[in-house]
Amino acid sequence: MVFDESGYRFDFTSCLSVQKADITTYHDLANVDFIMETSDNIVLIEVKNPDHPNATTRSRKSFLEDLRSDVYPYLISDKFKNVLLCTWARGETLKKPIWCVLLIEFSMMTKTDIAMLQEKVFNRLPFSLNKAEFGSKQHFEKRFDLLAVNEFCSMFPMVSIVEVDECESF
Repeated sequence: MVFDESGYRFDFTSCLSVQKADITTYHDLANVDFIMETSDNIVLIEVKNPDHPNATTRSRKSFLEDLRSDVYPYLISDKFKNVLLCTWARGETLKKPIWCVLLIEFSMMTKTDIAMLQEKVFNRLPFSLNKAEFGSKQHFEKRFDLLAVNEFCSMFPMVSIVEVDECESF
């Protein structure tokens, strides 16, 4: 199970399962990029790579402005919440603790930007959902991490991530 996303190739072969969640939308509800199952967790992964080689200086500055706005944390947290809503609406259950990850590579982000985004997204996630409300076997974990690629790979060694060479698509 190998997928390209945001200038990276993700190899999930060593995971129990993975779904490219943003391929299917439900009534225009934006989803995260991947739903990964490990032996211990369901991991919802959103990938952002404004440092992608094809990104322009203007697009990177625009992304930084968006990131520092009050709206951006809502947009990101809604992607995680929409996955939960769609899962519940389909009558499916998640049998493992749910962990949310924003994988972001952006050299223009400061430590203050990272801390602010981490806190604002964390505070918007529905950690108060209990098993009965969501129909899950597990509580929604109070776990949200904002990670760079190297940090993600350290936490999830079963996933291989490499940069995609733009030339290989030709």
